[in-house]
Amino acid sequence: MRRPARALALACAGLLLAAACSERTEGMALEVGLMHHPGDGHEHVHYPAGAERGIVTDQDYGVVLRRALLVVSRVELQPCEEDTARAALRGLRELLWPVSVAHAHGENTPTVLAVPNVLDLIDEDRNTIALARMEPPPGEYCGVILTAGAADDDAVGLPGDGSLDGRTLLAEGVFVAPGEGTEQPFSYSSELEDEVELPFVDTGGEPTRLRLSADAPMAELRLEVGYYGMLDGIDLAEPDALVDSFRVIRNLLSNARAVVTELRPEDAPAGAP
Repeated sequence: MRRPARALALACAGLLLAAACSERTEGMALEVGLMHHPGDGHEHVHYPAGAERGIVTDQDYGVVLRRALLVVSRVELQPCEEDTARAALRGLRELLWPVSVAHAHGENTPTVLAVPNVLDLIDEDRNTIALARMEPPPGEYCGVILTAGAADDDAVGLPGDGSLDGRTLLAEGVFVAPGEGTEQPFSYSSELEDEVELPFVDTGGEPTRLRLSADAPMAELRLEVGYYGMLDGIDLAEPDALVDSFRVIRNLLSNARAVVTELRPEDAPAGAP
C-alpha cells in the first residue's frame, strides 16, 4: 500500500507545483538589478571599470585584487506570511525529497530568477546591471534568498576564456604580509554553492517590506554586494584552498543587501512593457 500512497502524494505535489509556478498577476512588475561596491564604511571610494582594488584585510594583509568574479545563480522572493497552499507544498516537498540538492538552473517562476548572472567585481562600482523583470503575485514580501552557485552554459556574462566554467567564484591578485614588503600571488576558485536570506531595506538602510498591489504595482529590487571584506578571516600566507574559497563566497554574500523602492509607471526602465 505504500506505493499507491506515494504515487498519490507525487500527483498532489505536481498539482501544487503547477499552481505555485503559474501564479502570476498581470500588471505586477519587479525590476531586479545587481551591483557591487566596496561596502559599508567605504562610501567615499569609487573605482572605475578595470581598476585594481586595494584592500586591507582584518588580518592586516595588504591586497591588490586584480580579478574577481561571483556567479549569482538564484534570487527567490520570500513572502512575509506563507499561505496555506505554499505551506502544504513546502511540507510535502520536504517529506518526499528530504535530501538537500542544488537548485536547477533556468527554471524561472513569478517569484524566482534562476538564470545565473556573473558579477564582475572589477567592473565599475555602483553600476547597476539589469537582471530581469519578475511578475510576482500581489502581496507583501519581506526579503529574498540570494544564492551563489556554479555557472552553467546559460550564465549571463560568462568569460569567453573558460576560466569560470562550472565555477561559482574566481578571485586573483597579490598580497603583502604584515611587516613584509614582498608581493605574493593568490588565487581562489570554487564550485560550491551558498545562499543567504536578505531582509528588505530601503535606500537609507532601514527595514522595509515590498508591497505589490493594484495601487502600487511596480517596484525595483537592487541587490548590492560589498566586496571590501571578501578576504577577511583568511590567512593568505597559509592558504587552505577549499575552506578559504568557500569563505570568500560566504563573505561576499554576508556583505550583501536587498534594497527595494516603489516605482511609478514613468520610472520604469526604457523598453519595459
